[in-house]
Amino acid sequence: MKKVSFVIKIAFPYLVLFITVLVVITIATISYFEKFTFESAKNELLTETNLAGDQILQAGSIDDPVRIQELAIRLAKTTGDRITIIRPDGIVIGESAKDPNQLENHLSRPEIQSALRGQANTVIRTSTTIHERLLYAAAPVISNGEIIAVVRLAKTIAAVDNTLSRYRMFVLLIAS
Repeated sequence: MKKVSFVIKIAFPYLVLFITVLVVITIATISYFEKFTFESAKNELLTETNLAGDQILQAGSIDDPVRIQELAIRLAKTTGDRITIIRPDGIVIGESAKDPNQLENHLSRPEIQSALRGQANTVIRTSTTIHERLLYAAAPVISNGEIIAVVRLAKTIAAVDNTLSRYRMFVLLIAS
């Protein structure tokens, strides 16, 4: 029987420990970066949503469909996001990507329900209108203590997914 050298006896456990630590650090780094990236995107979209709500309040009445539609389109150009303005009964009154008259009632959407309870919220789900995975943020538009509308912004998460994919590849390349 061949004897295992002293160096191999000592080096092998350290090599296994090193590889284990490297794998754990790689997984933790990727996980942290994914969480950080999505949280940053959510916070940015919520901030834009609240600013859009302020613009709606400054526009005056939500009863002027032409004015609300123009505002939705202008806000979309400014933010680069899809903008939807919804009455408390779920009827879309402004939409930057589609004709609001051709959209179904949005009352049952989770982000709208949350906003109607007075809470700004974010949700990631597939759009029933454009069939893409989107990050949605919705916030109530409140005037005189009453919710007069909900403003919702949507951003495709393809760019976020692409960034995360490139980051994973970069970390895995460095780790290997």
